[in-house]
Amino acid sequence: MTGAADAGIYAAEGDMVEAGLSAASMIPGGKVVTTAGKLAKGAASLAKGAHAAEEAAKAAKLAKEAEEAAKAAKLAKEAEEAKKAEAEAERLRKLKEEAEAGEKGKDGLKVKLKRMKEHLVKCFKKNAKGDTKEYDRQLLEQEKGLNDLSVKEYLEGRARYQQIGRAGTGAAQEQARAKYSRELASQFEEALSERGIFGEAAQKQAAEMAAERMKTLAALHNPDMIAGGKDVVTMMGDRGVNSSIGSQWKDRVGELDKAAKEVPESERGSTRMNAKLKRCKK
Repeated sequence: MTGAADAGIYAAEGDMVEAGLSAASMIPGGKVVTTAGKLAKGAASLAKGAHAAEEAAKAAKLAKEAEEAAKAAKLAKEAEEAKKAEAEAERLRKLKEEAEAGEKGKDGLKVKLKRMKEHLVKCFKKNAKGDTKEYDRQLLEQEKGLNDLSVKEYLEGRARYQQIGRAGTGAAQEQARAKYSRELASQFEEALSERGIFGEAAQKQAAEMAAERMKTLAALHNPDMIAGGKDVVTMMGDRGVNSSIGSQWKDRVGELDKAAKEVPESERGSTRMNAKLKRCKK
């Protein structure tokens, strides 16, 4: 009996499964071969996909390890900077104690320190783009900081700067800049909230605004380290003005050194500086 006849009989009897099989037997190899091929191809695709997934997982693991290593390096750097800042703070504390000890008389009571003869420092020429009020403000703060030093502290600071310059410094500046940047971002975020901007959008925009503002600001030493100042930041100020004043100190500090050295060595610890800083009027 042929496959066609068998299919007809089974169909008449209602056995559609057998009818289908009989009809398939009419084609050499039937659809079974084709179906098996499709299954094999699908299995190969699945195996390939599994391999790709495994590679992706490995890459993700490596990326995570690299990120963790970067974080660890950053923490180590911050710890080192904090250690330097702590050492500098301890050094300044000792200097302060020595200065306070020098200000006390035999009875232990604090006495008013005398000042050296007033020295008028050669005027500072304002930079073209600098704001006049900001220039005068920074000069005044440097003058106050300078005159808070004893002659001994000033000369020691000058000697230290001539010996090592700014080597090993900077931690105080970075900390001051980071702190002020956070304060600015907080202020900007509050201002944005008043305009109806909140959440992550406000935080991101505030951070960008703070970063842009920080580009124009410098962490200020009063006085500049070249003028005997310590690596302690007292405030923030316009970067251009700060650079203008700082660059002009090198042509003025020599005369101030001479004036300070005129004070007898035995009196330098109990005598304060007395310098006047002015902006050139023309």
